[in-house]
Amino acid sequence: MKLQINKTTKDTHYYLAETIRIGDKTKTVNIKKFGTYSDLSKIHEDPEAHLRKIVKELNDSIDNSKFKASIDIDTNKTLNPDYKVGTSNLLNIGHFFLNEVYKKLNLPKFFKDLDKEGNHTFSTNEIIYALLINRILDPKSKLGAYNSLNNYFLNYKFDEHHVYRALDVLFNNLDELQSHLYKESNKTFKRDTRVLYYDCTNYHFEIFKEDELRKYGIAKNGKRKPLVQMGLFMDKEGLPLYFGLTPGNVNEQTTAIPLEKNIIKDLGVNNFIYVADGGLNSNKIRDFNSFGGRDYIVVQPLKSLPKKTLDLLMTDENWQSIKTGNLHNINDIKDDSNDTYYKVLWINNPRDLGIESINSKGRISKNLDFSQRLIIKYDKKYEKLARERRLNKLEKADNLIKSNLVERKSNDDPRKYIKDIKESKINYELDLDKIEYDQKFDGFYAYVTNLEDNVKDLLPIVKNKWEIEDCFRTLKTDFKARPVYLTKDTRITSHFAICFIALLMYKLLKKDLLTKTNKNYTINEIITTLKTLNVTPLNDALFKATYEGSELLYDLINIYKLDVNYEYYFKKELNNLSR
Repeated sequence: MKLQINKTTKDTHYYLAETIRIGDKTKTVNIKKFGTYSDLSKIHEDPEAHLRKIVKELNDSIDNSKFKASIDIDTNKTLNPDYKVGTSNLLNIGHFFLNEVYKKLNLPKFFKDLDKEGNHTFSTNEIIYALLINRILDPKSKLGAYNSLNNYFLNYKFDEHHVYRALDVLFNNLDELQSHLYKESNKTFKRDTRVLYYDCTNYHFEIFKEDELRKYGIAKNGKRKPLVQMGLFMDKEGLPLYFGLTPGNVNEQTTAIPLEKNIIKDLGVNNFIYVADGGLNSNKIRDFNSFGGRDYIVVQPLKSLPKKTLDLLMTDENWQSIKTGNLHNINDIKDDSNDTYYKVLWINNPRDLGIESINSKGRISKNLDFSQRLIIKYDKKYEKLARERRLNKLEKADNLIKSNLVERKSNDDPRKYIKDIKESKINYELDLDKIEYDQKFDGFYAYVTNLEDNVKDLLPIVKNKWEIEDCFRTLKTDFKARPVYLTKDTRITSHFAICFIALLMYKLLKKDLLTKTNKNYTINEIITTLKTLNVTPLNDALFKATYEGSELLYDLINIYKLDVNYEYYFKKELNNLSR
């Protein structure tokens, strides 16, 4: 704060002023008018000395984090009609907390170094950060994110075309970026890579022509669309580790090993247990994860097991309790049991040696028996859940028969329980044999592994697999990873890289909250809190908070040491907090 003196031919005017930064420039703005010399000299012998004393006292109070300020209000002032579309003067400062995570990942230096190497005329760091906070707080297209810059307390200035050039920079350095994210996040939280979870999902595009990346395939909603597939690895603590993008027509079972090789090469992570669903557990994947210090535990679909194996397992007797180790007959297990019961069987699957020999019918590949441990578990609560879900499907299937809408769309569709009866006057009915067959597997779940550890230690590892499904749910629902308003393959990949970094930043912030407060806040609670942290300018230098305090806000303040729990802020204070 300083005393601003403006002399005119008629009088001398005194103002309270502050120097503020706007972009790369500074500007002195008048906050309050003290009055004129002619008026003040009637009260004070030396108006200038008196006012300088007031300004000093005010600066001293600001240094002690206490200040008083007043503003002049013109009740006759009307709104500015110059804008084509109405805008809000609310500025979000909730992203300051995301900026703390961003800085912990040392991303400013990473992107600034890339700009130095490439002699870029724009700031990749500023653009990527703007895209990240928009993806987390208010997901939009890249153009939408650019047009939303004024919704955040930022001093960034770049052109729209620079956004797309920054996406090109991101794509060209994607492997180095993922390696950097792992190493820097490892400094904040010791990354637990003893167990790696893998899953793959697809994103469809509303286009009618394929290109090199977007290929026709079956989307998760059952529709045939041009797709891209995203494979994602997650560590034992639920933090995203590595991702990759493949065309939509690629068999998802072929996506795991190339990404594992990248993890080994780029991150230096070698010894881990690979955990995945039944759709990502091919013999090649199991074989790859049986060497080099790697192991695997993968879901084994029961219905795909040979009948001989199922007959050995699905008997009533000899189910071992996880809690006690005692053996039980499955018919004696009470409905309210909270225990898990299991059996173990060694099985052999053929391993392709990659060697061909000639037989009477031509060349064939030589196989070798691949010994694996099959674990099947039974849980009463999952049996109840499976039966409740089936009853719901049967009700839907019955309604579909009545409505004559029986065309099946997917394996999980209720229509799988409908059969066609051509010899009957009634065309369709519920398939009772299919219902009875599926019911045999209610409450049962199987895994295959090369590990010989105690089953009691292995099952909790698989149980945490839900967290990678939660990662994809966050990307699709909260971060709105699709629709994607980009056409170039490289920039589409960069879009998903932005989603990946945003997911990691959010997970790290959530991990901070959990480890330092022992409170498991939901994503809705976290994002809503950050979105509501807005300030509005009262003049060029003074801002007023428009939000209320909360338990979550004070937890964030205590963790990141950002004092955003005041009602009023000077612009220089907000500038300091945003750095």
